[in-house]
Order: sequence, then C-alpha cells, then structure tokens
Amino acid sequence: MTKNQICEKLEISGLTSEGLGVGKHKDIPIFIKGAAPGDVLTVKIVKTERSHAYGAIQNIDRRSPFREDPPCLVYEKCGGCSLQHISYDAQIAAKEVRAQDSLRRIGGFSGVKVDEVIAAGNPYRYRNKSVFPVKKDHGGQAAAGLYAAHSHRFVPVRDCHIAHPGVSTILRSIESYINSTGIQTYDEASHTGLIRHIMVRTAFATGDVMVVIVANGSAFPHVDRLLPALINKDGVCSICINVNQERTNVIMGSQTNILWGDPYIREVLCGTTFAISAPSFFQVNTAATELLYEKVLEMAELTASKTLIDAYCGIGAISLIAARRAAGVIGIESSESAVEDARTNAKLNGITNADFAAGKTEDVLSGFLSTTSTDVVILDPPRKGCDPAVIAALRSLGPERVIYVSCDPATLARDLKGLCADGLYTIKRVIAADMFPQTPHIETAVLLIRGIPL
Repeated sequence: MTKNQICEKLEISGLTSEGLGVGKHKDIPIFIKGAAPGDVLTVKIVKTERSHAYGAIQNIDRRSPFREDPPCLVYEKCGGCSLQHISYDAQIAAKEVRAQDSLRRIGGFSGVKVDEVIAAGNPYRYRNKSVFPVKKDHGGQAAAGLYAAHSHRFVPVRDCHIAHPGVSTILRSIESYINSTGIQTYDEASHTGLIRHIMVRTAFATGDVMVVIVANGSAFPHVDRLLPALINKDGVCSICINVNQERTNVIMGSQTNILWGDPYIREVLCGTTFAISAPSFFQVNTAATELLYEKVLEMAELTASKTLIDAYCGIGAISLIAARRAAGVIGIESSESAVEDARTNAKLNGITNADFAAGKTEDVLSGFLSTTSTDVVILDPPRKGCDPAVIAALRSLGPERVIYVSCDPATLARDLKGLCADGLYTIKRVIAADMFPQTPHIETAVLLIRGIPL
C-alpha cells in the first residue's frame, strides 16, 4: 500500500480507541477520520505504517444507517469530540465492543463480558466543566475555542454542544471584556500575554456557576469592568483568577485568587452535597456519574459492619456517598488540596466516619491494609492506571472485594491481569458507563472477588 493510493468500496467495520473508522484493504487495516460503522467509502491513503495505513474520505459510496449530520458548525475542524457523525446508539455499541475487546486482548479474559452499559441521559450539553484556550482569531480579536485533534491549531468555538448551555454567554462576555480593554492573550512561543484559558464549572443540581480565568500573572487589570459583565449572568456565584506563569501545556497553576463570590460551587450527587473548588477533580458528567456510583456501591455490598478504602478518592465523592452505608471509610488522595476539600465535604454533610489521607496510593495503601480490617477497596486511578506497588499491595493483603473504576479500558485490562493472576481474584461483574458522549472514551467499573483464601 502506498501514499495517495485510492481504495474503493472500503467497508467500515468498527472504530478504533480514538474514534477512527476501521476498514480493511487486502487484510491491511485502514483508519479513517469521520467514518461510521456500516459506511462504504472511497478512501485516499494519506499515511502508511508497517502494519496499517491512514486514509481520508474521498466519497461516501453507501451511507451507513448510523451516520448523522453533526450539529456543531466546527465539528470537522475541532478536536473536542469526534463521534457526532454517528448515532448515539451506535456510539454505545462501539464503546461496549472497545471495553470487551480490551479485557480479552490485553487482559486475556476471554470468558468475561460487559454485563451492562449505562447510557448517558443526554448525549449533548452534559459537561459540568468546560475549559477553553483563548487566542486571537483571524480578525485579530480574542476568542475562546479549542484545538484541532492532535495539533496546536486553534479553532474558535461559538457554541460547544457538549458544554452546559449557559457556557456560551459567559465566554462571549469575557471575550468582549478582553477586546474592549486591550488585554493580550497568551502566546506560548514568547511567553507573553495574560489570558491563557477560561474554565466554567456548573452545578446541575443547584445551578451554581464558577468562572475561572487562567492568567499568566497575578496582577489582573480592569477588574471593575470584568465583574459587572459576569455577576449578572444566571447562577454565577464565584469568579476566580488562576495564576499559571509556567512554560507548560498544563492548564491550571497552583494559585487561585477569588475575585468575587464564593471559593466553591455546590453540587448534589447521590443525595450528598459537594463543595467544588477551582482545582477540584469532579467527574464531568453529573447525571451519568450518579448512575455509575450507584452501581459501584451496589457492587461493594457495604453494611454497617464493613469498612472501605477509596483509593484515588479526589474530593471524596465515592467516599462520602459510601460512608452512609459503611462502618467507616478511608480515602487516599495525592493532592493535599483535594484532601482538604474532602474533609470540608465531610463536615458539610455531617459525616463523621470518613477519614482522608494525603499521599500517593502506592505509598500509603499497604500501611492501611496491614493495620485496618478492610472489606472493600475501590480503585479509581487516573488514565495511566495503578502503580505496580498498588497491585502488589492488594495481592499481598487483599480484601474480599476490589472494585476498579477506570476511564481507560487498556490500562484497566492490564491492571486486572495482574490482580487476577493465579486466580487470586475473579472478575464477577463488568459495567460500562458512557460518561463522555460524542467522544470515544468510556468509563468501566469491574467487581473482583478474592478467589483464594489468604
């Protein structure tokens, strides 16, 4: 296969983990952006690799029954989501296949199946947190937007269809403020300019809204013109400046200054109230998270006599919901600010049987397991999965139940393979939850039961 080669009548059979369509030409996989399962395409080869190739659609010879017209005007340019051209039912089916395939191919669990897939209640307008870089558009005006996929090419976005519907109005107000005051947007090459990003957090249950401007400096001009533009927006109760003066692609800095209002917004999840600060980690899809956490707690089978360790606990979301059903909960989190938020949330809800420890899970988990009678451990690590020391600690001092919640089926399968080696743990239940409609990402929760008595 060579570059610029034309492949006709290429049938798309599925999607990759990045949402690219997959077709085969003479047994060579070809990955195509914007393809839908069931499409028959004429494709031009744009890049070849040793075992596969990448193609661009030249013509849709037969339109898939799952193909839809994306509502977003910049969908083909923006990298924020990549599946709007596929019906939501087909997205769910593809994500189930991805989770299943990772367990089989990476984990070696040929007999394990996804037992249930939780669909999002609303496949659009679901994000409770949205972050937009701010750059100059082609007319020289400051604009909020996103980057094209796998690039640093800026795409101005007037209305992001997976963001909360109130976000666009806030973005327009801040753009107007920047342009009317002459404040410069940040330039990575020269490390000059002030405004880097805009983040908007919205609590779906209470309507609280937090606006955070990420700035290359702590001195912020014309605040008297910024505040009136935002305070009159529905729900805005917190306006913050986050200071990030590093030459980095990390969005948030460590310092957040409150310009006006509260340091938190309040969200309600599974009957528990959470105070969420600017740097807090909180799942971006509130409705789907509630459904997933109910399933996780169902798996845990907690009672008033059982204890739980919640590793990678963040601000204590699972910990505090679970505490109402358990004898006691210990949350472990590497971020000290998140631990402080978790303790604040415990007090906010009058919960006294949940304690939180600041430190890396791999450093503190074995100590708790060896000194505390623990019945259940919940793991909810970042995308890279668990440190090998976490897997070793669980295998050495393993509790009866482990529930692993993951946003990456590949690292999940890798870690489950280690936990289940030699039959020490057995997979009893697998649930996939679509927390990220219009994107290829899928959240998976797996229940493990200890198979060999220690």
